[in-house]
Amino acid sequence: MAPYKQSLFTLLCLFFSVSLQGPLQPSRKDDGYQKLPAVAATSGLVARDRRPVPSLAQLGCDVQATGNGDWMEVGHGSDFVMQARVNGDTVYRKYAEHTNPGRRLVRARDVLMAFWKDYSNDAVGSLRHIEYQDMANKDTLRAIAYVQPWNDVAAFDYLKQKSPHASGSSKIPDEFQEFDRLYVSSFDWSDGDDDMDESWFRVNFRSYDE
Repeated sequence: MAPYKQSLFTLLCLFFSVSLQGPLQPSRKDDGYQKLPAVAATSGLVARDRRPVPSLAQLGCDVQATGNGDWMEVGHGSDFVMQARVNGDTVYRKYAEHTNPGRRLVRARDVLMAFWKDYSNDAVGSLRHIEYQDMANKDTLRAIAYVQPWNDVAAFDYLKQKSPHASGSSKIPDEFQEFDRLYVSSFDWSDGDDDMDESWFRVNFRSYDE
């Protein structure tokens, strides 16, 4: 597989203070925004909502090889299917499809995190990137196109609101115990002229301890 093109545009997460003094504002520099000390905003979930990352067996999922390198196909009965692989601190997802989106028996990000747990050689909390490949989701593609000229916190927030991939991934640190020290630090993606087979959207995590 040809190496991915470097994204033309990476959004840095500009962090907000959660102190009683109110949110810190991004400080201006001649070349754009200066990144502030790392205290990340959350998705609004509270700590009691966190639960352990399940295994694929606990979710009732089956896994089989695809014959395409280390890509694996993960299924949940006739309800859900996706392809995924793990390399280092990154989990890759090629697609995810619910047979009946109106009645989902399992959540795509639960399955993806279970796959990471089962197939990573490292601790569950060592996850640093989720890369969605063969990007065809219209909502995410529209959101990327809309924020392309921006380079500020508003663009980061817009993606979290409008892109299912950004929104769902941003909830992971608040949903699972193993990721309670992580936060979403940035998003990046492939060049706009890539075709679908080469397009990707990546969610990057950092740890409060780094």
